[in-house]
Amino acid sequence: MRPDSLQVAKRLIVLKYVVAHALTAPPRDVVDALRAKWGQAEIDRFLDECRRRRDAFWEPLKDLRLWVELTDDERAFADTTIATMTEAQQTAAAALIEAVQVHLWALGAVDELPTIGIAAEPSLLRSVPGRAPHVARFVTDARLRTPDAIDAMRHRTEVEARSSQDPTTAERLRALNWLCGVENA
Repeated sequence: MRPDSLQVAKRLIVLKYVVAHALTAPPRDVVDALRAKWGQAEIDRFLDECRRRRDAFWEPLKDLRLWVELTDDERAFADTTIATMTEAQQTAAAALIEAVQVHLWALGAVDELPTIGIAAEPSLLRSVPGRAPHVARFVTDARLRTPDAIDAMRHRTEVEARSSQDPTTAERLRALNWLCGVENA
């Protein structure tokens, strides 16, 4: 079953938080190098501060009552801090910027999706509101492109995915499949 505009808008806001959590964390080797220089007291303070910042980061999503929209994997990722997230988690979550772009396109906020090999820019996240009252207006005003337009984009992306091993195309196709009701996001 295809999601409606309300579901797509909510999913987009959730994706914004997931991607932002990944993109704002430093690379794992940087965190490891810092921790290697510290004593246990400094590490403990760092871990406490990481937990405090993580909780503050996700609080607006909880306040918006969108926490329930997270998948199980996204909830597990949201439980990580910059000190505990793995490189694989960070990479997978950051790749969801492609789904952000697809959802923005589906809602008419982006005119076109780029072709193979052109990755979405993190600056796209600025197009998605993250706090009330902007979220309420965004969700209320959300309008999807026609099913025919979404199906056509899915078909184009599916053809591109078959001819390429490009991970951006695979992530876009996953998002378009969800928009077409083909599989879960």
